[in-house]
Amino acid sequence: MEKIVLKFSAHHCFNVLSNTTVVLTMDEGGKKYSIEVNNMLSGLNAEEVCMEPKKSELPKRVMTAFSENAINKILAKDEIPNESGIMVLDGYNYEITISKGEVTKEYEADDASIETYRLLRYLASWCRKK
Repeated sequence: MEKIVLKFSAHHCFNVLSNTTVVLTMDEGGKKYSIEVNNMLSGLNAEEVCMEPKKSELPKRVMTAFSENAINKILAKDEIPNESGIMVLDGYNYEITISKGEVTKEYEADDASIETYRLLRYLASWCRKK
């Protein structure tokens, strides 16, 4: 199995100095993740905010949705279009980088465009709560 890395970064358009980044990794060793919450308002350099253990845990539905099939579905697109036709706009923007083996793609998305992708929708929902 090729190693898969998904880096999902969420920030609000009115608060660009604060963002949440989730890095999901899948390889022969299984699935794992790391979370970083940056708040540039507290200083010139980004500082990681320590969260309570329960708040720093991703929901099981995110880890279940993080599959090779889900990644392949996203990688099949050059951009992430709004295929659902649903307009859900609450001011968040997302930067998504996916690496699978030698292939790396970068995407920019908003709430409307990620509605089609369950994994991205779940990650966005979790990030907005942080």
